[in-house]
Parts: sequence; structure tokens; C-alpha cells
Amino acid sequence: MTIATPIDVATVQDVPAIQRVAEWSFNGAYDELLAEELIEAILDEWYATERLREQITDPENVFLIARRGGRVRGFVDVAPHDSPGSYFLSRLYVEPSLWGSGIGSELLMAAIRHIDGDCERLELTVLDGNDRAIGFYERHGFEYVTSETTAIGPVELEEHVYGKDITDRRQG
Repeated sequence: MTIATPIDVATVQDVPAIQRVAEWSFNGAYDELLAEELIEAILDEWYATERLREQITDPENVFLIARRGGRVRGFVDVAPHDSPGSYFLSRLYVEPSLWGSGIGSELLMAAIRHIDGDCERLELTVLDGNDRAIGFYERHGFEYVTSETTAIGPVELEEHVYGKDITDRRQG
């Protein structure tokens, strides 16, 4: 059963809660795919307080949070992509205890509605082996584009690129 979840624009006051959800989600999603040290390094870099503050306050970014029970339970961040007319979904995470509850779907649909009206396409990457995320995005109409190798520090990882036409904002 899906319960409507309040979705709000993130503020700098939400940074500690976003960091908490990121830590729980990363450990839940990547424990079997990545070494613990790499997960910690990624969290330290990508979720550093100043970096999150900059991303949240960047007027071109769409950074939204989902609340349940008065707490931040998930978040999504999209920003203009390199190619004209497209945005890049850099992250969408929900507390693992709430996976499958509909929060991720609600965050995705809200982000698409908030994107600049001239945007025609949303793209993202998913780590190879993250079958839960791949299934989620495919259920939401994203299509596989290609695979690429990404270096995170000294580690090279395979990621899959997915894209979706979002010219009709009513689609989820």
C-alpha cells in the first residue's frame, strides 16, 4: 500500500538528516557490491556538509526531501546535464526500512515535475549489480542507454546509463 508522503524542497537545515539517510541507504544498497572503506570514502566526499549546502542552494538544482513521521526518510537531487535539454538524476535514496513503500516513486515524480519546463530528458547512472535500483528505474520507464567505467579513487566500477523522455510531466 502506498501512502502519500510530504515532499519538500530541501534546506540547509536538512543536511544532517540527508547525511543519515545517505549512510543507511548506501550501506543497505552497496554492502555486497563495494568495500566498506570505499562506501565510507564516498559518503565522506559526496555528502560533506559544505558540498550538500552548495547543491541544496544551487538555483539550477532540484533537491527534494520526503518526510514520514516528521523525519526525512528519503531525498532526490537532479541538476542540468551536459547535453542541452536534459537533466541528470545524481541521487535518489530512501531509508532501507522503507524500500518498496512508494517514497522513491513519489520523490522521482516530484523531481520530474520540478525540473525546468524546457527539459526533455532525464538521465542517470546505476552501479552494475544494483538490481533493486535497475528494476526501480525500468519500472518507471527508464531505458538502458550504455555502460561506462567510472573511477572512484583508485577503484574502477561499471555503471549503466539510463534515460527517459520527460516531455510529458504527468508521466512518472
